[in-house]
Amino acid sequence: MKNSEKISHVLRSFGIIANVAHEITGYSSTSYLLEVTAGTKIAGIAKYRLDIANALNVPSVRIGDNLMVYQGRSYLVIESPQKSHETLYWDKKYLEGEKIPLGKDNFGNLVVWDLNNHATPHMLICGATGSGKSVSIISTINYAIEAGIDHIVIFDPKYEFIRYRREGIDVYNDIQEIESEMKHLVDDMQQRAKRGNTGTKTLVVFDEFADAVSSARSGAELDIKEMVQVGTRKGAFGFPEPKMELRTVGREKSLEENLKMLLQKGRSLGFRIIAATQLGKRHHRRCQSKLSGHHLFPCPQRGRFQSRHR
Repeated sequence: MKNSEKISHVLRSFGIIANVAHEITGYSSTSYLLEVTAGTKIAGIAKYRLDIANALNVPSVRIGDNLMVYQGRSYLVIESPQKSHETLYWDKKYLEGEKIPLGKDNFGNLVVWDLNNHATPHMLICGATGSGKSVSIISTINYAIEAGIDHIVIFDPKYEFIRYRREGIDVYNDIQEIESEMKHLVDDMQQRAKRGNTGTKTLVVFDEFADAVSSARSGAELDIKEMVQVGTRKGAFGFPEPKMELRTVGREKSLEENLKMLLQKGRSLGFRIIAATQLGKRHHRRCQSKLSGHHLFPCPQRGRFQSRHR
């Protein structure tokens, strides 16, 4: 039985009449375009994802949130992972202006991240160890260099991108350096706002941001303490002298707070951010809490990578 027939058979066992009209094979997944009969509640098909995956002998399948119009008709798309049989090579010919190529979809269409589109200012990259996050970041950096981006800042806690350190590209590895530079970027953003400078483009690449935020200073570590006068006292010769105490006079913003400010306000001032993190078993709970946090809502461009074990 073909995979397309398996999908139809599984759905039919739950009382859903649907047929796979088209099967399109891509680089790492196969798209099945499902034609659903009139009167079928399409939203209810999603709850049978695991049943479909079980029939196809794959860990999971993805069912699109929206219908796809293909050759003039609407279809529900079911994507099933597969082993990669082709390699998509980096090529400068795919670059057009500041539209950074990210890959190709199963229909052969080029997927790009348009740095001039204010609707997609930042990109979130997730995936398990070895799934290809770093390769994607390297590709994006190289395209950004070719596109002539004014300034590139790379936060690199794992020391993977040191070779990119050169004029116009700054690389920071130590967590203290990362905190300091993030504060500097926020200050730069605020200065641009005052000057009305929106033409300068800065690409910020933050690899393993969830781990970096977790290991950065927090709470009392951010307190600013100074010796302040709290009164007077008698000195050694009976003369009054200031009585000094070490007290908290302010608080620095945390790495997470500065990142949030840059994500929210930097989009209209030339800042473009790539934030990458792991979603493997060991990091899953900690990273999920970061991904569900409110500070990541301005990342409409998202990519998730999965490991392929041959």
